[in-house]
Amino acid sequence: IQDPRFVSLVRRCRALGMTISLNTQYDAGEAWTGTDGHLGNLLTLVDVLFVNGTEAERVAASICPSHVDRLGAEGALCYTFPELTLVVTRGKEGAEVRRHDMSTVQVPTVPVDEVVDATGAGDAFLAGFLSVWLRRSPEGDRTVASVSLLEAACARGHSAARVCVSRHGACVEPLKMDDLE
Repeated sequence: IQDPRFVSLVRRCRALGMTISLNTQYDAGEAWTGTDGHLGNLLTLVDVLFVNGTEAERVAASICPSHVDRLGAEGALCYTFPELTLVVTRGKEGAEVRRHDMSTVQVPTVPVDEVVDATGAGDAFLAGFLSVWLRRSPEGDRTVASVSLLEAACARGHSAARVCVSRHGACVEPLKMDDLE
């Protein structure tokens, strides 16, 4: 995705009514803006951005630095990209969801007895979250997100991650709905 052509692809997907989610990763180059600064253009097309706390701070400081001091990293991202739903994962502390038009939704995790292997837990959280998010409304309005929907999406994400960390490997055995109950 380090290419403006990717932004063009996402723009075409958006025009077709597709939902766009993005999960960042640590930027070893410490630029946090993508090649030629295209991440800012990409984020205008994204419905849900998944970041951890460090990623939120670094992306905000790089893309919208003038708002960070006043609003904090997460607030600056939501202010700069008002249609964005920002999901900040915080490991065993849970997750918080932010939007420009609502209060922060914090959803704690349920402790696990034993962490066997954390590989893939973040990906499992995203899959669980999106499995609820994508059913949000028949019209598919990308700006609609109720507190109850966001809480349910995070809870499903936490359930999927909890199953993942209790097994060896990154969910080598696919999750079943019974696993999430």
